[in-house]
Amino acid sequence: MTDRKDMTGEMLGPKSGPEAGAGLELFFEAARAQSPVPGDDLMARVLADAAALQPQGAASAGLWSRLVTRAQGLRQEMGGWPAMTGLAAATVAGIWVGSLAPDLASEAITGYWSGESEVYVFDVMAGDAYASLEGAF
Repeated sequence: MTDRKDMTGEMLGPKSGPEAGAGLELFFEAARAQSPVPGDDLMARVLADAAALQPQGAASAGLWSRLVTRAQGLRQEMGGWPAMTGLAAATVAGIWVGSLAPDLASEAITGYWSGESEVYVFDVMAGDAYASLEGAF
């Protein structure tokens, strides 16, 4: 395999030194000599496309439309129409209780604080008493 006559055993180019890149230097010089500036017709088409894609300035919204937009945003942040319905019902109930029965409300509040009310005890965790007796059997 090594007895070919066209093989001299030398590399195609030098390994290092100033002559290492001499073959490519011609291509680099040619690339440096050319100007990378695009043509005027290409630049005109690119600028025309860019101008066509720019968003057009919208007319400024009036005061009423800005208020409506903010109210819609606030409604959505609070939970939408179901939450607004509950808020309206609570507002109406509060106005009704506050305006129609102020004397009854004050009597009810003083009745709670006078000590004349009865106290009911209800054990929520009644099963705990049975659990404590479990080891007794």
